[in-house]
Amino acid sequence: ASSPPAGGSSSGRELALAGGDQAVARLHFRVKCPTNPGEVVSVCGSMPGIGAWNPERAMQLRCGKEDYPYWVGETDVALSQVKDCIRYKYVVKQTESGQCRWEDSIADRTLAPECRTGQVGVLTANTETFVDDGTFNQLQRTCTFVKEMPGRGATARPPPAALP
Repeated sequence: ASSPPAGGSSSGRELALAGGDQAVARLHFRVKCPTNPGEVVSVCGSMPGIGAWNPERAMQLRCGKEDYPYWVGETDVALSQVKDCIRYKYVVKQTESGQCRWEDSIADRTLAPECRTGQVGVLTANTETFVDDGTFNQLQRTCTFVKEMPGRGATARPPPAALP
C-alpha cells in the first residue's frame, strides 16, 4: 500500500470542522477518477475534516451512476482555524482490504484563503468554494468559484423607494 505524501504531516496549522457561532465557509471538492468495483475515492489532507493526513479518517466522496467517474463531497471549515492554506490529495481506497492508492505523481494540492479584508473570495465567511480538481493524479484544477451561502451573512435590503 502507498503511504501519504512526504508533506503529509500535521503541522499545527490544521483546520477544524465548523461548530458553534464561528465564521465558516463550505468547501466543495470534485475530481474525475475512474474506479473499479469495491473502490471509493476520498480526499485526505491537512485539516481534521479531511482526515489530518490519515486515510482512515479521510472524507469519503460520493459518486452516483449518472455522475461516474466524477466524485464529489463537501465540508464546513472554521475560518478561525485557517492559518495558511489547506493541503490535500485524493486517495482511492479498496473497501474490503483498506489498501490505499494515493495521488503520487503530483505535489500536494493547495487551497489558500482570500486574505484581503472585506473581499469575498476563496474560503471567506459565509461562502461556498467549489473546487473542480480535474483528473486524479494530474494537477489540473479546472474551476474554482465562490458564492454566498443562502441565508447567511446577507443582509436584507429594503425595496427601493417609489418614485413620486
